[in-house]
Parts: sequence; C-alpha cells; structure tokens
Amino acid sequence: MLYRIAFFSSSKQLLQEAELLTILDQFSSTVDSFDIKGIFIYLNGSMLQIGEGESENFDLLLEALKSDPRQTYLTVLSKKDIKKRSFHQKYLFYKTLDSRNFSGLSEIITTIFPPHTSHDSSRDIIKIITEFFRNNYRN
Repeated sequence: MLYRIAFFSSSKQLLQEAELLTILDQFSSTVDSFDIKGIFIYLNGSMLQIGEGESENFDLLLEALKSDPRQTYLTVLSKKDIKKRSFHQKYLFYKTLDSRNFSGLSEIITTIFPPHTSHDSSRDIIKIITEFFRNNYRN
C-alpha cells in the first residue's frame, strides 16, 4: 500500500553548504534505495521531507534518520494512505530566505506542481510546504 508521509527535523547546528550537500547526496541515495519519491527542503536549520512510497520503506527510512547524529527533533507531521503518487521523482531544495526573497516558496511549488498539471493531493502538500516556510524563514 502506498503512503505519503511528511516529517520535520532540525539540524543540531546550522549547516554549511558542503555539509548540506553531503546530506542531500545521502538522502538522495537513501530514498532511491527505498523507492521513495518526494521532496527534501532545508531552510535555516530546519528540514522538511515529504515522501511517497510503501509503508515498510518509511519505517526503515525513519529508523535510519533517527540514528543520524546531525539532526534532532524528528517529528512526523502526517501519514496517510494514497491511491497514486503525486511525486514522480525526488526534489532536493535548500534555500535561505529573508523578508526580501520569499519568492523561493513559489519557485519550489511551481517546480513540483507546474501550473498546467492538476493534482487533487497537491493542496495538502502545498499547505505543508507553505507552513514550513512561514515558520522557518528569518529576516
């Protein structure tokens, strides 16, 4: 059965670009091995991950992430069964936004859900991403 799961975590410290790129490479390899498609967004020390895949794969992924010493406060925001995937690939983003550059949010959403596509589940995903940005951007 397919599931969509969204979870949040914090890095133990603000990551430098080289550290973040290493994490993104590891995340990319890990989700490929579990056949999970979705997004990873890093913003000002916070990480949002939304993925779609088989339930048992998420259990394995979450266990692996909980043992990663670079992050803490791993919190599952939502988990629900789905009939089909909204994500057909993985998307990896990191962006540091300030009050003058909040356009990153719309860039991410239009990359994942181009204007000409229609997804019933995209509203839930967009809401989670939007709240993540609202709660984590810094002036």
